[in-house]
Amino acid sequence: MEKFKLLDELVKAMGLTPREVVKHWNNTGAIKSALFSRSQAKKCGKRSKRKAEPEPKPKIERLNIRFMTEKDILGTIRKIISEQTGVEEEDVLLDSRLISLGVDSLDFVEITMIAEKTFGITIPDEDVRGKSTVQDIVNYLVKRKASME
Repeated sequence: MEKFKLLDELVKAMGLTPREVVKHWNNTGAIKSALFSRSQAKKCGKRSKRKAEPEPKPKIERLNIRFMTEKDILGTIRKIISEQTGVEEEDVLLDSRLISLGVDSLDFVEITMIAEKTFGITIPDEDVRGKSTVQDIVNYLVKRKASME
């Protein structure tokens, strides 16, 4: 009964025939969304179609390097390298060479920037030169941690 009242209101408001209103309503939901709020549209039936929103980028979790153990630092670096290169995290080992993990110079710069944001530190360019293994990166961060204490 309530649907027929609604249909009559739509016919009057849109100047269409009842059949046209129903067709538009079922196909697009545009009439509903134009005339009713979301909560009212839900009560009436189908919701209007929405564009898929892009998946948000994962937020970088800020960590305080002062309170991290070497194992925590290694785990975080493994995660950063894994996300940047697409290599499974368990395949990023302490003795892994960055080149063998598919890290090129651009990836290395991005990994360094993510590490800076994650650990809340600044890493000068001259400090990262010559780092070729995961162990080198972890050792550098452990030394930085020690110098902060």
